[in-house]
Amino acid sequence: MAEKQNQIFLENFKVLNDLKLSQHFKQNIKLLYVFEYFGKNVFLVTNEDKVYCFGFNRRGLLGFGHENEVKELTLNQDLSHKQIIDFKNSSYHIIARTSDKKVYCWGCNRGGCFGNGKRDDETYKPELNQYLSEKQIIDICCGEYHTIVLTISGEVYSWGNNESGQIGIGSDDKCVSVPTLLNAFNGEKVKAISCGSIHSLALTESGRVFSWGSNNYKQLGVSDNSIKVSNKPILIKMNEIIIEKISCGLDHNLLLSREGDI
Repeated sequence: MAEKQNQIFLENFKVLNDLKLSQHFKQNIKLLYVFEYFGKNVFLVTNEDKVYCFGFNRRGLLGFGHENEVKELTLNQDLSHKQIIDFKNSSYHIIARTSDKKVYCWGCNRGGCFGNGKRDDETYKPELNQYLSEKQIIDICCGEYHTIVLTISGEVYSWGNNESGQIGIGSDDKCVSVPTLLNAFNGEKVKAISCGSIHSLALTESGRVFSWGSNNYKQLGVSDNSIKVSNKPILIKMNEIIIEKISCGLDHNLLLSREGDI
């Protein structure tokens, strides 16, 4: 994991060098977010809460209101002064979290992944999620067409495409376009969430891990090979191993135990 973090750091460091920014500007950056989608896309947030972007901008993922490539680092007025502290993205949409625990979404709303009550439309500028306005969001993650957030009280809300049960609400509805509470963790508070392409994980305060969604590559971690899909969270049996951190790849997972084992 340390090697992966070092690799990400070096890649991001190279991005900054390639931009040929002044030393003063570099020192003023408080958040750098880089993702690849048909080319590199970059978000820079400064200490003055200004957001600068550049990149390929497929599906309007840079939040400028259009799909045109942005070839130079450009101030994004619609993302600036919103106190953004975290970004997460899929190939279709982006979700951003603010320091006052609100969330914005934009991009392509395939399967209702914005959580705004609509589906399959496009919003190329950041849109505040009004359904979560009374919630305090402390973590966010994106699957390919679904989104999951975690509240300060340990509740999990999910929405979007549900064809493989990746929303986890125990329903066979193919699309869930508004944030929906998961009542599925045996009354425990959740402290971390993670999304794969079409599956998801949640980690509770007691160190137990729940999985749901597609099991086409055995990514749910269950011993019953007959399970192809689970539309609600399943407890992964870990023989009393206490898990501290979780991370989903596209179709696989990594878990870090309290003892430091992976």
